[in-house]
Amino acid sequence: MTYTIKAFFVSVSVLLVAACGGDDVPKTPDIVWEHPTIYNDGEVKQAITQARDTLPLFLHRLDNQKPGDEAFKLLVRKPAAEPSYEYNYVWVGDLTKTDIGFKGVIRELAENISSDHRDADILAFTLDEVYDWSFVNDGIWGSFTTLGKLEALAARSESLNGESTDLTALKDRYRDVSELSND
Repeated sequence: MTYTIKAFFVSVSVLLVAACGGDDVPKTPDIVWEHPTIYNDGEVKQAITQARDTLPLFLHRLDNQKPGDEAFKLLVRKPAAEPSYEYNYVWVGDLTKTDIGFKGVIRELAENISSDHRDADILAFTLDEVYDWSFVNDGIWGSFTTLGKLEALAARSESLNGESTDLTALKDRYRDVSELSND
């Protein structure tokens, strides 16, 4: 791994901690953020919109899997335990349809989600609670918010240290969703 990529990941890690509620973030009781500050960035808001707009393509592919498809998961918004945030987001895999939507296994749990949820717990949710989707087949399909967060953090890093971060190598792992169809 080159020094530039290592430096980028260190910068992203530091910025992610700061963006997602480090100790120096004021805890103002009369302000309730809808979600962690990174989700307020334009790149991430746009990514959520793109993910929700293309969710029918994901649902079709989930029902009509092709050879090589794996790791289907949805990013679900749930109430957060941290009082500074109203919501938090978790990736849920091993999806099963239910009468109200889906249930699945929590795969990536953020620190401030309600304490009644743990990694590997089963979580039920509706489609209204879905904010992103992803699966793997010869690259990563979806996962719009991950790219949006990386772009937002790279922009923050550039504004802090004046150096741009090349995300080309990371973006090359992602597939163009326009190639996904309901065939």
